[in-house]
Amino acid sequence: MNSSSVNETLVSVEQNLRASSASLAKAITQATGLVAYDLQPGALKLYPVLTPLRNAIPRVAGNGGTATNWKAITGINTAALAIGLSEGNRAGVVTTATQSYTAAYKGLGLEDYVTFEADYAATGFDDVRNLAVEGLLRALMIGEERVLLGGNSSLALGQTPTPSPVSDVPTGGALSPNTQYSVICAAQTLDGYLNSTLASGLSAAVSRTNADGSVDTYG
Repeated sequence: MNSSSVNETLVSVEQNLRASSASLAKAITQATGLVAYDLQPGALKLYPVLTPLRNAIPRVAGNGGTATNWKAITGINTAALAIGLSEGNRAGVVTTATQSYTAAYKGLGLEDYVTFEADYAATGFDDVRNLAVEGLLRALMIGEERVLLGGNSSLALGQTPTPSPVSDVPTGGALSPNTQYSVICAAQTLDGYLNSTLASGLSAAVSRTNADGSVDTYG
């Protein structure tokens, strides 16, 4: 092919492109999906981590064993002796009350994992292994805060007051009118409240499947 034929071919292609430019402009629109995807780098952490009690309590390591033991002074001058003195005499001897305490160690923990495929797929976007460790630590902190707020293994729950009388209305609401219903109130622990719903009712026990396949039942 000589240079003249090449030039004629190029001119013909250019003319064809100009003729079809209007139809191409109409065919490629925003609706076709040929647009940029504006993905901000890094996952935004949009969850609260409110653990004031856990943050205020010092972290003290144990010295082995299955429990920690300590002595406490629970009262001074328990007989409330008067502090007045007579001339030449000594004062009364106070009585100091002490008490021995013990608390068994309990394990607290959660688990998470990242697959190789997930780690590879997140390349260039975020460090999913770092996020897994960070999220796991914060989840444990939130769980520890709940234990501090609602951990109760010895105190009995109080008795709820008698519900006020209720009456139905002719319209509105989700209950059937002119139907007798039983209204019952029950005191719950914090865990009981968090594991109960209106749909399933009170949760008497919770079964949790662990990472190793074992099952723990509590509540």
